[in-house]
Amino acid sequence: MFAYARASDFNAIGKKEAKRVQLDPLKESLEYTDGAMNLTKTFQVGMVFYKLEPSTAGAEIETMLILDEMDLLSDKFINKLNLFLIGQEVSVAEVEIKSIRKEPVIKVTTDFATGYVVQFDLVTPDDFDYCSIYDS
Repeated sequence: MFAYARASDFNAIGKKEAKRVQLDPLKESLEYTDGAMNLTKTFQVGMVFYKLEPSTAGAEIETMLILDEMDLLSDKFINKLNLFLIGQEVSVAEVEIKSIRKEPVIKVTTDFATGYVVQFDLVTPDDFDYCSIYDS
């Protein structure tokens, strides 16, 4: 199951799936690189790969198994995304994945979600039509 929502909205979601990937709203930064006519966009991507855990105390083995499963799932996602980007046309292949960060989270939220927070930057090349500035 996949969801697109702010992390703060998680507890407001009604019925939660046992396993989910949640994408946070994208943040974007813009920077001129290699001259005044090359606007590079960088999207800060945040995702949570999690599985709900039983709320019982002493479930350390279950926690370890969930962390192992979500670690593998998040690694597969990052590698498949990279393979997709390098296997596409030149215009897509110029998109880069940078600054990949992973952090385990254990029994967070009121529903005891365990898994990994994955954050990375997607750097995209300039595709702005500068001639359009002069269009009326």
